[in-house]
Amino acid sequence: IFFRSVHSAMQMPHQIVSEFKKYEISIEKAKEDEAFHNKIQDPSIAQPILQLIARRYAATAPPLGPALHIAPRVFLSAYLCIGRGFLEPSDPIEGGLYTVALDLLSTFEAVCGLMLEGGDADKVGGELQAFANRWQEFSSKFRVWKQEDAKRLIAHYIATYLQVERARKAMLLDEVKEEVPTFFQEIRRQLVQVGGAAAIEQLELELESLRGDSPQEAPGGTSGAVSGSAPAAVSPEAAPQPQPRPATDAPVANPGPSPPAAGAAPDAGAPRSPPAAPRPLKEAEAQTLKEAYAKAKLAHEAVCDFAPAAEPSGMDQLRGIAERAFWDVLEAEVSTDPPEYARVGALVDEVIEVLSGCLPKDKNFKEELEASLDWSVLQRTLSAELLRNFVVYVMGKVMELEAPAHVKETQKATDDVCAELEGEFRPGLVVKALKLVMRKVRELQEQVAHYQRQMARMHLRPNAVVLQQQYVTTALALGRMQFTRTRSWLQHSLAQHFPQRPRNLTCGQAYVGVVTEGVLDLLQAPQAANVWTVPESLHFDMPNIVHFQNRVQHVTLVVCIVNIVAMICGQKRLSLGNDELSRLKQQLDHSLTQPSTTLPALTSEVVAFLTTCMAAPFRASHAAAAVTEQDADLIKSMLSKTANTEDQVFAVFRGKIVGALSRLCRAPAGGAAVPLFASPMLQIVEGDVRSLGQQLRQVIANNTAVYSQFYYTMISELVLVVPEEGSSDEEVVVHAEPKVADQKVEQIAADDIDEL
Repeated sequence: IFFRSVHSAMQMPHQIVSEFKKYEISIEKAKEDEAFHNKIQDPSIAQPILQLIARRYAATAPPLGPALHIAPRVFLSAYLCIGRGFLEPSDPIEGGLYTVALDLLSTFEAVCGLMLEGGDADKVGGELQAFANRWQEFSSKFRVWKQEDAKRLIAHYIATYLQVERARKAMLLDEVKEEVPTFFQEIRRQLVQVGGAAAIEQLELELESLRGDSPQEAPGGTSGAVSGSAPAAVSPEAAPQPQPRPATDAPVANPGPSPPAAGAAPDAGAPRSPPAAPRPLKEAEAQTLKEAYAKAKLAHEAVCDFAPAAEPSGMDQLRGIAERAFWDVLEAEVSTDPPEYARVGALVDEVIEVLSGCLPKDKNFKEELEASLDWSVLQRTLSAELLRNFVVYVMGKVMELEAPAHVKETQKATDDVCAELEGEFRPGLVVKALKLVMRKVRELQEQVAHYQRQMARMHLRPNAVVLQQQYVTTALALGRMQFTRTRSWLQHSLAQHFPQRPRNLTCGQAYVGVVTEGVLDLLQAPQAANVWTVPESLHFDMPNIVHFQNRVQHVTLVVCIVNIVAMICGQKRLSLGNDELSRLKQQLDHSLTQPSTTLPALTSEVVAFLTTCMAAPFRASHAAAAVTEQDADLIKSMLSKTANTEDQVFAVFRGKIVGALSRLCRAPAGGAAVPLFASPMLQIVEGDVRSLGQQLRQVIANNTAVYSQFYYTMISELVLVVPEEGSSDEEVVVHAEPKVADQKVEQIAADDIDEL
């Protein structure tokens, strides 16, 4: 940096500006390039040009005026502040910071342009003065924002520390337990770096609270590992990782939690100030909260279980690795001389627990299992015959209890293992037999748990709203729930969709409109819903929100691809029939849900579909019917652009789909169905949108019924009821029904899409 500064002092101003421009650092790049922060990791790249500006300003400023000191790290952070999705414009602090950062950089680029062109000295002096004013304003606002960001960062580190500590207490980290102390030390180091001794003191308070809470875990938390089986390893790295944030002159490593999604509440991320530690729960209180949570969760699933089963995650992969390691260790132990059967005994105990748990009220059944599977007796005379009898007995009990559809497969697997046990006894057979027994026993456990949940849902469904309200009341009374994100989310919905704050929002069930628009905003958010972005009142519905987000993106992408195919055909002055478009949609519905689908594969599929359609007898004679390489390249280019959710065409189609969902949610129950779309491109997905609208309507109806009192109170507090002259409560209709003119507007939108 020193030699670069000396060198810059010997250069002409236009040379310094030209060298800085080689780094391609500009407002446009910062807004478009997602990896832009990599370009400004080295603050010294801005040192020469900022020193030049400071010298030129000192030469033109009043003699007694303050000197201009510009910190390169802070200055370059202004480019991050205007980056895509980095700050939330509706937030008072972040919105103000975005505005002054943009003003500062605009003035900076104007100054650079004048110095590069050798502009008039007076004009350059005026721009330098404007730059100095913008710099002072930005640096002060940035300092305030960074203080708030540090609070969020501290809260994120502490939450991560507590999450890993809970997992460690539940003995879920045995596979990586040696790494946990290092992980904790790193978090403490970062806390000291960001918040000093006060942050460590806050962490210790949270840990003390956690120790006091040890008899109970958070509702829905993980339980300990099953006896005898390898526990599912939970790596500390599985904790949510933060995103890059602008840095101050003080080094701040591994910054705070990711920014809120667009459409989410401004404060939807980590709390801006660390919450006070809740008091430890007594054992009776913890049990009451657990029972209320379990009933509320099942009741909610009974009426709003629309999200598909979760796909295998990294945790499942870790569990599989641990499982294979467990069986390898077991085989090594039973192969020693004399054999080591300690783990086998633990597995036999687990078999007894699982089988007896399927009939919890039948005490005789458990006594029979314990007498027949007494491992202390079995291990003394373990042989091929004894192992075969063990397998036959356990699998017989499994077939008595499992669904009839699985009996045939279970019997065949049992016969195969027993046939192998007829020969020479070897240690590998012990492992193979126990693998079969444990697999079938755990499958039986899953079947029984599934049917138990189904029965519980049927029983709880009639009182679903009441049970969820009871849980909310209990959690609030025990200090285990707050509505910080919910309030900010409602405030954001009001600002976006009801800027005039009409007084009738506090009348009747008008709050349903605010909640509905807020949920629809979440569906258009650029990032998936998570615990940082979803309001507390939608906690149970987070899987549904993620599912709805995915469905909206899927349907929008289908429409975009169908539009591309129609456009290619239009260039050839040909058209596709409704049957062909429906067949294309079916193919896309299948392809877009496959994890192995890539852009080249999707391009090939679309090209193959077009080739087949163009080969039809009534089109083959057309001169331009053939699909050329240029057509394939054009399709690939358009697919690549459309796959970006920030694409303008994608945004227009998604906006029309979400608008249709809004109309479906606001339509009166039992009313006549009216067409949702006038555009043929959108009509092809009308069935999907209607199905999604019904599910969304059910989720909103259940949610607003449960939280009606809280929504009404919060919205009443947020709406400033200040009557104006000549105004009345009836002037603004919140739940307006779709008008006949909507079809005309829809047609105009379709024309706009064609033009785009």
